[in-house]
Amino acid sequence: MKKYKKSKLANGLEAVTYENLHSQNVFFSVVVRAGSRYEKDDERGYAHLLEHMILRGTKNRPTAFDVSIVVDRAGALLNAFTSVEAVRVSIQCSRSSKKEMFDLMSDIIRNPLFDAVTLENEKKVVIQELRRGQTEASRKLWLNSIPKIFSNHPIAHQDIGDEASIMSATPEKLRKYYNSFFTSNNIGVFGVGAITHQEILELAENIGKVGNRGLGIKKLANPVIKNGVFFTPLSNYKQTLLNVIFSRKKILLKESLAVDIIANFLSYGHTSLLYQELRHKAGLIYSLNIYKSQYQDAFIFYITTITSNPKQVIKILFKILFSLKEYLSKRVFLSAKKQYANFLMRSLDGDERILESLIRYWITYGELVHIELLLKILKELTYGDIVKVINSLITKRNLSVGILSDKDPGIALPS
Repeated sequence: MKKYKKSKLANGLEAVTYENLHSQNVFFSVVVRAGSRYEKDDERGYAHLLEHMILRGTKNRPTAFDVSIVVDRAGALLNAFTSVEAVRVSIQCSRSSKKEMFDLMSDIIRNPLFDAVTLENEKKVVIQELRRGQTEASRKLWLNSIPKIFSNHPIAHQDIGDEASIMSATPEKLRKYYNSFFTSNNIGVFGVGAITHQEILELAENIGKVGNRGLGIKKLANPVIKNGVFFTPLSNYKQTLLNVIFSRKKILLKESLAVDIIANFLSYGHTSLLYQELRHKAGLIYSLNIYKSQYQDAFIFYITTITSNPKQVIKILFKILFSLKEYLSKRVFLSAKKQYANFLMRSLDGDERILESLIRYWITYGELVHIELLLKILKELTYGDIVKVINSLITKRNLSVGILSDKDPGIALPS
């Protein structure tokens, strides 16, 4: 029996499950295609503010306490998240309490209250969250660089929003925003663990009663990607935070997995290429990370590290990255692919991690992408596929460098 299932209801709502009936726990989420990329200038932060408010009271449970008492007495966990392209509400609970948690989830999604007094308090909380993020060095550098790379396209909007639009929000404005995006043809319902596909379908049918008030998502022009060196000053920051960023348009699933192999080869463990060259041979860094930010129409691959010698680090990084095919040769490729496949199986072991992966791929590709499919694609990947991705992504025309320090180190892009 296949454990992964996906269904689409007549109203457009989608249901995705991974049945693990031996588990004692249930993990489920409602994901709405919304987020900061779809906000107008005077709505910046509305998706994030809405995420806060839907946990602060419903028509049937008028206060945050009324909502939380159901969760707490069940020993469950309720949380919500906002990203550039989605708003998500998630519950973790024991299998014995899933019925009451389903009822709570339906109430949260279908009947948010948007109480005026609660909204004013929640604005203050969000503003504190916004200001805290602006003081963190890594976030400060990201927020300065990404709008320039994407030419101020909405994809570069800060998911938390800005103070002016947050403070101008009213219950009526949030209700209008909710009505635009929380529609059945804009929602995915996901369940993992001790739950059947039929149970998730029943939850989806109930949530789908929000109806189709009109799809809030409109087709946006693809972002225009620009490169450059973006310096962010931060007084008394004596080291240098570096982001070496490669940006391009939409990436296919097969290409995304090829990027994962490359990133794993470059940075996984102390035997990886970049750790060997930058830390163990040169002593220039303590740690280094590689991330990818994947959107429906754009892709970012970036290396981030902190150093006291940014020019030397950049010199080594450029040398390796622009000669990557020499390091990741056809002979090395097979072991790198096997290493990443083993890493992937370990990283997706467990119901909660499986749920996260299902949601992430659904947001980007709108498809059911599970571990068996990923492993199948990995098995079929060839060295030629890796070379194509290197040639289309790791290029000087796609390169930007973000720098945060107390003084500009004067780094330039390679000619």
